[in-house]
Amino acid sequence: MVMSTLTFARRLDTPAAAAASGMAVMKTGSIFKVYYKGPKENTVKVTILNSDKEIIYKETVKNTSGFARPYNFTNLPEGDYTIEVNDEAGTRIEKVSYHTSTVQKLAHLSRLNGDSERFILTVSNKDSENLQIKIYAEDQTLIYSGNERIKGDFAKIYNLEKITGKVSFEISDDKGVTKTLRY
Repeated sequence: MVMSTLTFARRLDTPAAAAASGMAVMKTGSIFKVYYKGPKENTVKVTILNSDKEIIYKETVKNTSGFARPYNFTNLPEGDYTIEVNDEAGTRIEKVSYHTSTVQKLAHLSRLNGDSERFILTVSNKDSENLQIKIYAEDQTLIYSGNERIKGDFAKIYNLEKITGKVSFEISDDKGVTKTLRY
């Protein structure tokens, strides 16, 4: 799973331009969506620059008085970027930061009440995905390996009556996120 953060500052090149047209930038995941609204149809140029002021992307939208366009930053390195929208009224500038970080999968392991041999593993999940589950004995010997195709939350009881000592459960998803639980 991926979580991103966004920070931005705003500056107008010309104060009068703010009343004539406007723009906003919204971020969802790795997508920055640019919203533009102008007073009349005109030609609008959108430019995305990196922190070194190099043009990463540029396009011209003709005969428009407004639009909402997504820009995918997935293949760009993390860092600070500038999104410029230029029309006949002036240039609006949004500074954005693109950062991603890994989020641990929410998983929980517990023994069933009054039972020292059976464990219940629960994993919170919103999407459909494959989970690879491995169980290791105290000496790190692999005692179970299996794949679970899940849709939504997952729960399963594991009977480890033939195992003595502590155990570790290793849960991995399709995105490479791995969580280890010990009991």
